[in-house]
Amino acid sequence: MLRSKSIQNKYSQLLFTLILLFIIGPFFTKIIGQVITQLLFFGIIISIIRTFNLKKNNFLLYVAIAGLAFFFNTLSTVYTLSHGLESNFDKLLIFIADLINSVFIVLAILSINKKIFLAQKVDHDTIKGGIAVFLLIGLLWTFIYHLIFLLDPNAFSYSQELQEYNHLFYFSFTTLTTLGYGDVTPVNQFAMNLTNLEAIVGIMYPSIFIARLVSLYTADELKERD
Repeated sequence: MLRSKSIQNKYSQLLFTLILLFIIGPFFTKIIGQVITQLLFFGIIISIIRTFNLKKNNFLLYVAIAGLAFFFNTLSTVYTLSHGLESNFDKLLIFIADLINSVFIVLAILSINKKIFLAQKVDHDTIKGGIAVFLLIGLLWTFIYHLIFLLDPNAFSYSQELQEYNHLFYFSFTTLTTLGYGDVTPVNQFAMNLTNLEAIVGIMYPSIFIARLVSLYTADELKERD
């Protein structure tokens, strides 16, 4: 089975890539920036795959599927550059890429959460995994919002020109953390319902995760005393 270089740090690369997306993502808004952001997304997906501990053939299959998502996104960028505007074909390519990325993120959230709640003690890996899951939830909703935006360009009301991924990424995390500045707001009914759901998850997940950490720590302390 393929594993990270260190079993005790299997979520380090994933967490690092997610944090990197926050730090350098806002600086890339032009076409070249879009490609760099897509490379970051691809790196996140590869980091996700590495946490699954797959056999070599399955690992390569997952990487190939992730590569397809990156290919569709890049092809969409090239197509827009060559034609000078977005088309239905361009949107279809992005839609497929977003779907693939969303599936990977859902799998990662389920997989990492399962490992966290099956853990017998608190360590650095458990904490990193929990933080990574929280950031992945925000990223997942970013892709979901973008899928809605592709289907309905008027699904969101915004105070300035919407830069798709950047603004939806920002909107997702302000919703997840229940900040809600109001500069981007959902108008589409489906988007409104999903916004409410994300806010609920943003409140519940940290509470459940912290409760799990406390229970693991308490159980570990009791074992040491015995």
